[in-house]
Amino acid sequence: MKKHKFLNILFVLSAVFSYSQVTLLAINEDKDLKINEKFTVTFVLEISGNEYIQETPLRLPDFSKFNTIGSGSDRNTIVDPEKNIVINQIVYQMVLQPKQTGKLKIGSALVQVNGKMYKTEPFDIFVSDSDKKSPEDLAVNDVYLNMEIKEKEVYANQPTIAVLRAYSRNYSNFRKLENIVLPKQNEVSFQTVSYRKSDIEPFYRGSDLASQIIAVYMIFPNQPGNVEVEPITAFGRDENVKILSNKVNLNVRKLPDGSPKNFKNAVGKYELSIEKILSDEPEKIEKPISVVVKISGEGNLSNLALPKLLQSENYRLYPPKITNKIEPGENGMKGEISEEYVVVPVKSGEISISTENFSYFNPADEEYVNIGRKSLKINVLNEELIGSKSTLEKVNEYTKNVLEKVNVPLKTQDFKVVTKKGLNWNLIFSGIVAVIIILVIIILVKKRQKTKETRQKTFANLEKPIENISETEKKLRAKNQTSLKDDLHYLKYLAGENNREKFFEVYDELIKQIENQLVKNNYSDIKTYLEQNFGSEKSEAYTRISEKITAEKYAPLSDSGSLRELYGEIEKGFDEVSI
Repeated sequence: MKKHKFLNILFVLSAVFSYSQVTLLAINEDKDLKINEKFTVTFVLEISGNEYIQETPLRLPDFSKFNTIGSGSDRNTIVDPEKNIVINQIVYQMVLQPKQTGKLKIGSALVQVNGKMYKTEPFDIFVSDSDKKSPEDLAVNDVYLNMEIKEKEVYANQPTIAVLRAYSRNYSNFRKLENIVLPKQNEVSFQTVSYRKSDIEPFYRGSDLASQIIAVYMIFPNQPGNVEVEPITAFGRDENVKILSNKVNLNVRKLPDGSPKNFKNAVGKYELSIEKILSDEPEKIEKPISVVVKISGEGNLSNLALPKLLQSENYRLYPPKITNKIEPGENGMKGEISEEYVVVPVKSGEISISTENFSYFNPADEEYVNIGRKSLKINVLNEELIGSKSTLEKVNEYTKNVLEKVNVPLKTQDFKVVTKKGLNWNLIFSGIVAVIIILVIIILVKKRQKTKETRQKTFANLEKPIENISETEKKLRAKNQTSLKDDLHYLKYLAGENNREKFFEVYDELIKQIENQLVKNNYSDIKTYLEQNFGSEKSEAYTRISEKITAEKYAPLSDSGSLRELYGEIEKGFDEVSI
């Protein structure tokens, strides 16, 4: 059958080639495939004539969405004695297997002949899951759920993107999907990237079948071999409706041999640092120090085995506080994770605080990178040395600091104490007298400043006119506006923390507080108040906010991004509004 099909291809080619000097074609008769089904793509290049020179090799399209099962090529040179021309013919065949379901595009093959670029026409193939019916066969009320994996061949602990897409002929079916349950497997772990739904779009041009991305995940396989990712489950509004996605096979490659002894599970590209949180106070024995170990980069950052601080006889360690700022990237989770340790020195002098050795595997370069350990040197002082100043030196230092902070027209200098066997009573008496004089001057200056401020306040109150009713009302509104801004600031904080329950609770309290205030001012509701005082635009904005609050409050799928967007709408809606 395949031989008969190939003869038909050659027959068609012979007819095409007779009409042109340079011909480039891509041939594929299988356009509807299953996920594990193999198919053949044939590329044929024919150049007729001695004056035509092939200047570049045949460049094939991107086949990253397919597994290459096999390939082969054949070159033929034919001499036509009647026309006295040479015909060069290249046939290139590839046996492919689709990695994912849906509509896949095979791009153009390119070649340059005599300065002109020739290319094949791109074409689409449609891949359905082998265990499920094709999306094209769905009835009007059916929903088809498909899990698409970006890269099906990865290293152990190397993340790959999984896109959960729904198909249906009825647009209302997309709103019926409520709860999504991820499979629990020992071989893989899931990290949610987004539950934000994409726009509904046609499966392909002219089709009445529509599709929508309903979730995106990051998958982390933790052991090499052929790993089968179990289906993702979605439930409809009716609890009896249960929809399963397809299963996906991952080819998880084993990490190369020769890993460093300190290598654990870090796959990606990372940097390691250690630093002390700045403090104005010197480091002392038994005084806690905050030390931060930070690892940043992109890869399996969310499930990384973090490098810890090494124990030492020079200090005590307490368990760290771990914070992370990570987000999805092109090659995994990117950002940084910080470990904040409390370190208590127990020895004076210079001590070194070090991390464990750290290394990672870079899948892009397919090599291990050994960062080693990072160290922080700290000079710890003895408490006795710090407190060894004499009483007179401490009084002198305190007085100098006070005078530098107070605007007094006096110059200060440090008293130097010379230690002798006997007491110099004249020097001691002079120092005491100087301190007394300085303190008296400070008291007089302070008293004078206080008297001046009292007079200024008195004159200001005398000159201040009596407020009328409208000014008093304006003051009260300003006070209430400050309270409104405080509530909005708190909502912003809750949105950043993705504290959904508290966010909606605070918003409801804010609306109730505004309504109570409006009742006292003889307004029926918030919309009427906004319409009369700030125009229809603010009133319509409040209506949109109320609708979005209701939709988001009871939405089954949500992420922190949607809550921050909702806060942005609230802040914009109440901007410049005073109640």
